Amino acid sequence: MHMDIIDILVETSAFYITDLDTLAYLIESAGSSSLEWPEWRYLDLALMNLRKLHIVLRLPPAIIRSLEPDSDASIVIDGCRHQKTWQKLPSFLTYPKHLRYLEIVLDHDDPTPWLFVNEQALFSPLISSTHVSQMDVLITLPDIHPRYEDPKIHLTNDQDSPAAPFPVQRRHRPSYMGLSKPRIRGCCVTRSRGFPSPFLADLAELQETEREEMERVELEAWKKGIDLEAQMNSLFDYEVEDRGCVIYGGVTNEDLQAVFERVRNA
Repeated sequence: MHMDIIDILVETSAFYITDLDTLAYLIESAGSSSLEWPEWRYLDLALMNLRKLHIVLRLPPAIIRSLEPDSDASIVIDGCRHQKTWQKLPSFLTYPKHLRYLEIVLDHDDPTPWLFVNEQALFSPLISSTHVSQMDVLITLPDIHPRYEDPKIHLTNDQDSPAAPFPVQRRHRPSYMGLSKPRIRGCCVTRSRGFPSPFLADLAELQETEREEMERVELEAWKKGIDLEAQMNSLFDYEVEDRGCVIYGGVTNEDLQAVFERVRNA
């Protein structure tokens, strides 16, 4: 009876793993003869018949870098253990005999842009796995800042970048992020920095300009080596980090269009 219910649940449900410790436990548990308690046997049965698996990780930047095969993981607490877990992932994926769909969503928990993560190295265990290449796989990563995009380390559509055997989807990072402050035993909210610019997104909304149009012009500007945020900030007499909503009133749509025109004519 229990086995039938588990099989139905696994067949109709997706598994979500949201931390490396859980992933490590499942990898070590798969097919282990040490699972003596019935409840653990049920877990093994569920893993064996898994259909859909989602791995969603939001980790400190140092931990993400430690997952890269050639990184010195020993400089990070538990870095070596996490690195071994990540490298074992392709072999673990061969255990669920019915697994057909895998999604990996990865981000770091820092407001700095997603710039210097070596995606080519990070996903090399999956890229080189023939078993993974036969599955329906989707990798979801943060947007890369156009100024720092590098086909040598990022998974891009550039002809100089080795093609991954699975699609890579990009998404915007959160505009605001909460950071803990141990010294004050509290937390604060800060803006993330990257592309598209949260400042420009807010400015577009306040000036009733389409955000897609602002992003398009910002991307066009970066391709020409122009910092659109700096161009917009030059309209004000204050630093971006110290702005207040009241100051936005001094900028008109004509001001925005004038800056857009300078970008187009650059």
